[in-house]
Amino acid sequence: MQNLRKYLIMLMLMIAPFAYGAPNNDMFPPQHKQGTEGQPHRPYDRNAEAREMFAKRLNLTDEQKQTLDKYRQEDMAEIKPVLQDMFAKRNEYDLITASNMPAIEKEAKMIKLKGEMKDLKAKADEMRSKNMKRFESVLTEEQKAEFEKIKAERRQQQPQNPRFFENFGRQQPPKNF
Repeated sequence: MQNLRKYLIMLMLMIAPFAYGAPNNDMFPPQHKQGTEGQPHRPYDRNAEAREMFAKRLNLTDEQKQTLDKYRQEDMAEIKPVLQDMFAKRNEYDLITASNMPAIEKEAKMIKLKGEMKDLKAKADEMRSKNMKRFESVLTEEQKAEFEKIKAERRQQQPQNPRFFENFGRQQPPKNF
């Protein structure tokens, strides 16, 4: 009986913070946190440092950086709906594979979705190649040569795993799985 009482007390102590709200600390930051000097908080851009290192290696001018940043924002706004559609189709495909509908109906829907996903992937690839041409149009000949070196280095460093979008967002299990 005493053991039961101890377990109940421990359970209540563990549940109490959730029942009465968590304390306001760094673990649960406020949604509208202020940045430095009264500036609104912006989400962390994990690619900003990589872009800066890339810009230094290519010796980009400030004008080129501004132009490329404008292009990047335009390109992301253009490709975002396509990527969202692609992920939505992937989720729909996964739901169909897990459903209990008749096999013939399931197969027909899966074939249709595969075709739609393939079209969306082709559209995204086309957008990426157009964006790459636009990017390269800003570079000088020396910068283009350095850019080709960077691409060659990255190809050597890439693992032999399939590209992320070839699997439409699926994570691959480890090889020893």
